[in-house]
Amino acid sequence: MNGTVTLNETGFGTAALLTDNPIGSAPSPGDVLPIQVQLVGLVALGVCALAFVTQLSLFVARLVRATSIFNYVAFCHDSKDILIVDCTHPHAKTLSHHKNVRNPKGLRAADTSTGLVLNAIKAGPWSAGQPYEWCQLPRVSTNHFDVDSFLSVWCYINRPLALQHEAVLRHMARIGDFREAFLSPELVSRHGSEDGIVNIRDAFTALKLVCWLNSVERNRFSAPYEAKDCDAKFAFFLPRFAAVLANPESVWQEWQDEYKEVVSGFDVLTGEPPSVERHKSVGLAVLRAPEPSLHYYALFSHTVGYDTVLTMYDNHRYEVESKYTQFVTTHSRPVWPRIDMAPLARVLNRMDAGVLDPQYQWSTSRFTDTGPVLRIEDSARPLSKAQRYGHPAARPLHASGVPPPVMVALVMSFLEYGMQGLKPKRGGWSWDELQSLNAGIPWQTWEDTVVAQWQRGELDPSNPTPHHPNGTAATNGHRHHNQPHSHAHSHAPPPPGSHHLSSQPSSGGALPPLYSPASSFSGPAGAAATTLGGSRQGSLTATTSLGAVAVAGGGPALLPRVGAAMTAGGVFWEPVLSEPSAIMSMDDVRALSSAVPARLAQSKWALLYGSSRDGISLRTLYRKAAGRAPTLLVVREAGGMGHIFGAFAAEAWKPGPRFYGTGETFVFTLQPQRVKYAWQRPRQGTGGGAAGAGGGGGGMYSRISGGGGGGVVGGGAPSPPGGGGAVPPLAAAAAAYHMPPAAAAAAAAGAGACGAGGAGGSSSMDFFQFSTHEGLGVGGQGAFALWLDNELVEGASYGCDTFASPQLSAREEFKVAAVELWQL
Repeated sequence: MNGTVTLNETGFGTAALLTDNPIGSAPSPGDVLPIQVQLVGLVALGVCALAFVTQLSLFVARLVRATSIFNYVAFCHDSKDILIVDCTHPHAKTLSHHKNVRNPKGLRAADTSTGLVLNAIKAGPWSAGQPYEWCQLPRVSTNHFDVDSFLSVWCYINRPLALQHEAVLRHMARIGDFREAFLSPELVSRHGSEDGIVNIRDAFTALKLVCWLNSVERNRFSAPYEAKDCDAKFAFFLPRFAAVLANPESVWQEWQDEYKEVVSGFDVLTGEPPSVERHKSVGLAVLRAPEPSLHYYALFSHTVGYDTVLTMYDNHRYEVESKYTQFVTTHSRPVWPRIDMAPLARVLNRMDAGVLDPQYQWSTSRFTDTGPVLRIEDSARPLSKAQRYGHPAARPLHASGVPPPVMVALVMSFLEYGMQGLKPKRGGWSWDELQSLNAGIPWQTWEDTVVAQWQRGELDPSNPTPHHPNGTAATNGHRHHNQPHSHAHSHAPPPPGSHHLSSQPSSGGALPPLYSPASSFSGPAGAAATTLGGSRQGSLTATTSLGAVAVAGGGPALLPRVGAAMTAGGVFWEPVLSEPSAIMSMDDVRALSSAVPARLAQSKWALLYGSSRDGISLRTLYRKAAGRAPTLLVVREAGGMGHIFGAFAAEAWKPGPRFYGTGETFVFTLQPQRVKYAWQRPRQGTGGGAAGAGGGGGGMYSRISGGGGGGVVGGGAPSPPGGGGAVPPLAAAAAAYHMPPAAAAAAAAGAGACGAGGAGGSSSMDFFQFSTHEGLGVGGQGAFALWLDNELVEGASYGCDTFASPQLSAREEFKVAAVELWQL
């Protein structure tokens, strides 16, 4: 018994020791739970350790099995254990930027095949995945030789060296495929990140290397773009390229001729008057050169960001080309769909009937070609593939009977009609999408309309009096108002007879863009138009020509150069800035101090937003400007000839659907000349027309604001200056200015909102500030004096009735270098 008791006591003692319970009771759930958590933690830790060991084992196994030697082999359709680059293959694994290829899952996108290869070889053995696995194939091949295909193969074989020169190699591939070289600091700043180019030196190095490849290929082998000698070219260049990449100057004699040709050609199109015209709304770049002697790289380096190029040479010689950016999957920017140019060729052949000899015809390749070119072909001497893809100087050009302004407007109309309702898309468009799109466009309506106008002489710039009954042109049962065209560049006065195509909607859907000839410059109406056009579209230095407008509404006034702001005691007052301006000099600040309302002359200037300080963001500008007024918006245009200009806004900037602001609002220029353009207060009895228009119904801007004798119908819609015909909506009026899509939509939406708000008696001149998340504008209706897009990267300026102001910027659509917003 005593032994038993002792045993039990010993047992209790043991239990108490194990459970840390002095009275020997059973453990509670709260005591057991931590033990369970500890066990779970131990299990999880064991699983993680096992996973790590497994991953480490796989990593080591991959390192052991990793391929270290790679070779180029000839292309074969039956190959399965070969990596194919820069082309398609029915069975093999591919690394290619072409559409409908089987690239590895998880591979980061790139514009060129070289970029894809560089992205793939960065995949390491630790994370593995398809990019790493596919890059273990020891053999690589392609079915052609060009810059991108060669670099794709070379980078795959020479991986460490390729990654050392990654940015230069990526840019080389872009130059070779897209013919786009970043040959200016502006291009490097705006687009260099696409290839990792951070300075212009690397861009020029890439150009030198591409010129070396081209020159040596041309001198030693068959012409580029031909299928012959592909393997021989790879055998020659693959072992030699590394040395040239390390020291391009060692072979300068082999690349210098082509390199000089590209650089000098690029500079030819950079000067004044401007030789490059860009239409962002349809992705069209227009290049003007006297002769087809410029290198392709020199031409297309001015078209970065655009997908269709119209090149115009003297004597009515033209080529329209769909860029290679539409043929592949371009990811760095949105791309417009490729439209089959056959309908445009048919229209041009009908317009040139009787002008061209029978053997000469406008023709183009199918839209599925790598780079279709629309041009006049000699059927007796068809071009070879090398000529079609080579430089323009390598193929003969023949003269057309279509005048240059008509050609530009015709191509614009063709693209606008074919791409109605579409937007550019990042990554491009699949072939199925392009086939479906092109098959569904009813081209016959557009073709018949344009040809009918041409046959009636309405598109002939040499005909000053085309037949327009009651000021309109009747086509297919629809009446279209005669609208003069506002020209893009203040430095280049528009030639007589320039034209523009504009869309006219109907109840049955969008009609094709119809052509309307510009106003005649003869007779009394023409004289009025010339006077107004000169005052608004001429050089900004010719401020004296604005005198007539100034009498009517205050008009422009030269801003004093220095010391204009004075205190009540008559002494000069020096403006005080919260911090130095990155745009304006102190002389500019002093001049603006005299231009603002007198009560604000001595206000301290506080920088609310500066792009150099706060980054490029319209959202940030709105956030910092919320509730802050009045403000001065100052913009510096990019480029050596860029202007400095801006606006004084009386009310705080606020996103919304309507125009707002007061008559204190004005716009100004600081460079090349300091000029203030004040609000043009409407005169009594004009029905809200532009008091300072200075011209009658034929005035250049009367179709927008009812200026002069045109008047305003219903307080918002402009009446036809010709007296008859339907009035186009504001969106169409804005399109006549080639306005950016966001600016045109904002102009139409803002003016429509004002009209819908019951402002029947308001003047069409009362359009001061307009701001949405798509951008901000000053002035209206239908044409902003100043517009900035939602990224503060691009802007536009047009002649504006609100202030009787000309185009403020050097170029109608400009790139923004810097923006500042100051509160007074």
